[in-house]
Amino acid sequence: MTQQRGFSVLEVLIGSALGLLLIAAAAELLVVGRDLQRTEHAQTRFNDKARLATSLLTRAIHSAGDAGCHPSVQQDLAIAASQDWRPAIHNQPPEPIAARGDVLVIRRMQQRSEAMVDSSSAQTAQIVLNTEHHVEQGELIGLAGNGGMTCLRFYQTSHHALTLDRGPGGNAGEPATALNRFPVDGYQPVSGVVQVFEPERLIFYIDRSVGGSDYSLYRRRQSAGDQREELIVGVRDLEIEYGLDTSGNQQADQWQETIATSLTDAVVAVSLTLEIGVSGQHMREASLTVALRNGRP
Repeated sequence: MTQQRGFSVLEVLIGSALGLLLIAAAAELLVVGRDLQRTEHAQTRFNDKARLATSLLTRAIHSAGDAGCHPSVQQDLAIAASQDWRPAIHNQPPEPIAARGDVLVIRRMQQRSEAMVDSSSAQTAQIVLNTEHHVEQGELIGLAGNGGMTCLRFYQTSHHALTLDRGPGGNAGEPATALNRFPVDGYQPVSGVVQVFEPERLIFYIDRSVGGSDYSLYRRRQSAGDQREELIVGVRDLEIEYGLDTSGNQQADQWQETIATSLTDAVVAVSLTLEIGVSGQHMREASLTVALRNGRP
């Protein structure tokens, strides 16, 4: 009787089928693994962009209306209500912006410089510093010192490079042209190290990315000449609602998508929704609600 060698046809067919099944399973696992990897990568990119965008916007909103020092001790000598300073938050940029979605405008006082008061204590209108302040005549500024106990806001009324002048200014003999009021209780004494603050305006909006293939979150800063700054590529839309306190209880009683100029000082919170690209045309939303910290003027 002849002994059979090798595999039978049936065994070969079974082995081939099992091999094909193993190859198909391995290929499917590879595809699933790649899909999971792409999903995880897209989720990571979304999380990173959402975290950065919400962090930037939250910090900016928290700073809205910041006077540079505590308003409870502030001596505000400025007669005219400066549009560079108020309102603290609103939706109307000084010039139209071709934005996709809503525009967020924030105003605050920002530190410009630090100096030492030359005299031991300045209780007159003139505050002499040990270094040039670079403040133009007619410019609104804030001044903080004495460990936060000195807090001033006034218009610079002098050309002198070393002197901050909080006097009335204007044309001599014409009170109606004065920039600052004379304080009934006298000028706050100023001594030691002081910080000089200037008005700052921040504008956030969505526009085409520099590369042109997507949209980005942009910022413009008054202190930087209002140049466009591309912050985060892939942020494709921005929707804003403003929480208004209409009862005086410091709570948001109603929410509005737009706010009239007469209601800007009633804003106590802001709700933002960002659409962020995940991959291709797919998008996800990131939402946040931020309360204003600096109260009303």
